[in-house]
Amino acid sequence: LLVCRGRPFASGAGSLDEGAQVVKALVVASRFPLPPHTGDRLRTLIWLDALQSRADVTLICPEGNIARTGLRHVAVKRYPAAFISSLLRVLGSGLPLHALIAASYDWRRALRAAGSDFDFAVVLLSRLDPWVFKGIDAPRKILDAIDSLAMSVAERGRQARGPMRLFWKSEVARTARLERAAARRYH
Repeated sequence: LLVCRGRPFASGAGSLDEGAQVVKALVVASRFPLPPHTGDRLRTLIWLDALQSRADVTLICPEGNIARTGLRHVAVKRYPAAFISSLLRVLGSGLPLHALIAASYDWRRALRAAGSDFDFAVVLLSRLDPWVFKGIDAPRKILDAIDSLAMSVAERGRQARGPMRLFWKSEVARTARLERAAARRYH
């Protein structure tokens, strides 16, 4: 049974229960989910599959063709000018450099285009959090970190040699800070 605003809106598998409240869900991903050959892309599809028969779903991610009935796709456009200000923000705030993967997109415009009044939002991966959290209009925000990126970065650091080992060691600390801060913001 799924509940929103204190009232049931769907139970079990299948379509919305007759007379149930339709819930508006927002899913935000830093990469287009097809083909699903990486964990974040596969996880985006898992969220879409889980929600699509139970909610009105809006997906914000980069451009691509995702032909799914009942899914609204808002394509976030590249915005190269955002990269410079994002780079300065990353360097000045101690964010991990891998957060720059999602920095060259106009997330604010895409979030405005998606609208508001979502019942909940799902953000895929902590690297997307710095660019979208403040712009999401939903009372419940879910961070799907998939797994600890800090642990993955630490593993890369252990296997790296020379100057790259120092880079990854620095990136581990930054990533762990971002994950802890994001975990406190989402509810």
